[in-house]
Amino acid sequence: MITSKTYCPLPWNHFSVSTEGIMRVCCNSGHHGIILKDDKDAVRVNEIDDPLIYFNHPQMKNIRSKLIKGERVPECQNCYQIEDAGGVSIRQTLTEKWPMNFAMKSTNRSTGELTKAKIIFLDLAWSNKCNLKCKMCSPYASDQLIDESKKFQLYDISRDITRGPDIWSSEKTIELIRKCADFDLEEILVTGGEPLINNDFYEFCKFLVAEGKSQHITLAFHSNLTVTPSKWLDIWSKFKHVIIRASIDAIGKDYEYIRYPGKWNIVERNIKEIVSFINQQGNKSNTSIEFHTVLSLFNLHAIPDLIDFLFTIKESDFVRVMPYTNYIHWPKSAKLNLIPLKERKKMIADIKMSIEKNKTKITNVKSDRNILVLLALLDIAEKDIIEKDQNEVNEILEKIIEIDQYRGQETYEYLSWLADLIPNKYLIKE
Repeated sequence: MITSKTYCPLPWNHFSVSTEGIMRVCCNSGHHGIILKDDKDAVRVNEIDDPLIYFNHPQMKNIRSKLIKGERVPECQNCYQIEDAGGVSIRQTLTEKWPMNFAMKSTNRSTGELTKAKIIFLDLAWSNKCNLKCKMCSPYASDQLIDESKKFQLYDISRDITRGPDIWSSEKTIELIRKCADFDLEEILVTGGEPLINNDFYEFCKFLVAEGKSQHITLAFHSNLTVTPSKWLDIWSKFKHVIIRASIDAIGKDYEYIRYPGKWNIVERNIKEIVSFINQQGNKSNTSIEFHTVLSLFNLHAIPDLIDFLFTIKESDFVRVMPYTNYIHWPKSAKLNLIPLKERKKMIADIKMSIEKNKTKITNVKSDRNILVLLALLDIAEKDIIEKDQNEVNEILEKIIEIDQYRGQETYEYLSWLADLIPNKYLIKE
């Protein structure tokens, strides 16, 4: 068996596209993973006429060549960071699914060139159309943040965030699918934005059903679940499998502070509706739900309550309650290392206590893995050293307070540790 300690199947078998239509190595690769032309402009999905030519782009060949040799590449550093801390990365999970022998059948081992393109997996960040202004998000993933971003200059929006809607129409996506029709498409992952308010995504799903493709495809999508999913239930039943990845970072008032202007009672109701729908299907269910959480400055203190809530839901093969966690690297205003180390360590200790209290309820092996990932990320968070002096830190934190004032939110009610750093800054509105 061919092996490599750095191999990942994604540079061999999938397309990954950002909300702007920019091609990237994968959704976890960050800015390092953008595929660039010779002039350093990004390759865009609507420019791809032949998938094999895209797969043999010099950057893609170089990545595959290094991975074959067991070398680390910068595009994969987020996975390596989790692995080095003792967690199970996305790379490792996918390698179990698509081992290296599978990928090497049509690969030149020395150059990384492919003789045949085999697109199995599409990862589509389908526009930044959204209905929330989440604190750890950016205009690239939510159009609702564009005006605030310009007003407070919190994000670098130098790239053209208006091009995505022109590229991500259902017609152009269907055209891409037709190009991939002979490439054994098995899985589709859709993010956003919020896919459940994206009519193009709905039309795309209807197309897959009408073409008889859906019954062979596993469809996974991320959703904030602020939208009642009733109209989607019938169309989901036509797919081989549907995985709902609910994006939830806290519960109650903490949720409403972070995922403004979302309402927790609506999200909680929708979670229960989906879980009930899944349970009614029993062992024949083609739908499953899991929970995804971004660890950030805004919710580290709230993770124990989130875990406690999720473990009130009965776990099964189709309901995974232990959330899969991601570590925030951008935007700068959400980074965990802005929290003073003393307070950060206490929050981390509280999370570990919550894990210990609940882990005996786990029945799904994937939830066990999610615990390993979270523990690895907590280890990273505890060692994450800030590279700015306190004045720079305070400037970033003051910006958070300014935005909260603009939204009518009481910062210190949620981030109590911040009051010690910047006291008397917040004036509660009547």
